[in-house]
Amino acid sequence: MEGHVLTHHHQEHELDSKQVGMMAQLKEALGPEVDEVLRKHGECGGLTDMTLKRWLAARKWNIGVATKDLKAHAAWRQKMMPEGRMNASVVEESTADKKAFMPGFDRLGHPVLLVYVKRHLTQGYDRVLRYVCYNLDAACRLGSRNPRWDGKVTGVLLLSGVTMSNCEVA
Repeated sequence: MEGHVLTHHHQEHELDSKQVGMMAQLKEALGPEVDEVLRKHGECGGLTDMTLKRWLAARKWNIGVATKDLKAHAAWRQKMMPEGRMNASVVEESTADKKAFMPGFDRLGHPVLLVYVKRHLTQGYDRVLRYVCYNLDAACRLGSRNPRWDGKVTGVLLLSGVTMSNCEVA
């Protein structure tokens, strides 16, 4: 299967037969349970070929590490997004300060997430994490409307006027 081409949103990614085999091994190691958890808890498409490729490539094609990390990711999504996505009511206080906007797409078709950091008021790690998840989830929903979307999001952090009071410090 040398020269296998994986097409994702009109972009081609060449894979050799070893990589294709490793993707199949990873999918088998994860089983249908992980795929089901990911789909149920908001991971668009579950264990797609592009998802498997992305996780393996990021872990230098180490199947054991990718398996462990994807299982942990599935468990995290299940805990963080029990309804499949972050509900707006959960982050209502965080959205009131109007610090994040999604004005559309950049020239490459990626959703743009614009954040005015100086409008952030410290809220504690858990609330900030939920707010970040809410915005990334919204950016993914926006991106999925574009048939050419490659899964990437452009983030712009406007840092003008930021002080320590805008920062979550451990």
